[in-house]
Amino acid sequence: MLFRSGIEFEVNNGIHILCLFNPDTPIQEIESFLNRGGYKSEDYGFEHANKISKWDIFQLLEESKLHDCVVIDAHTDSDKGILKTFNNGLPRAHCLSNPQLSGVCYNSEKQRSLLEETFKNSIEYQREIPLAFLKSSDAHRIVDVGKDITFLQLKSLSFIELKNA
Repeated sequence: MLFRSGIEFEVNNGIHILCLFNPDTPIQEIESFLNRGGYKSEDYGFEHANKISKWDIFQLLEESKLHDCVVIDAHTDSDKGILKTFNNGLPRAHCLSNPQLSGVCYNSEKQRSLLEETFKNSIEYQREIPLAFLKSSDAHRIVDVGKDITFLQLKSLSFIELKNA
């Protein structure tokens, strides 16, 4: 089994971040992560318009270092992503160049091209390990699941290979 637990975490400035945990991570550790971030068990699985987490994006990136997980900006090119939430400047650059962030999601190929150009042509976004670009539909209805997908070439079906990809 490659995945058991993943979460979409909304930090207190509205950015949605995906955290995909190593399948060997005890569920209690993930629950503790959520609880420290301000979510209670009755919040799990629901998107609350009035629920605000304790953490901002920078705290979430720091907290994720304590766990074996892959961190992805869920909606980079939407109003719930790093690119649109922060104006061009240091906060955006610090998020997108943070080595804890592994990937960014996009909706259209045009957006992907714009993101790639932005990252390639700006010194403030330079990284040792490039970001993965993941096409996603942000499905909220069952009919939208699988509408947009990303394929990864892995040497083996393992969490470490996913992280490497």
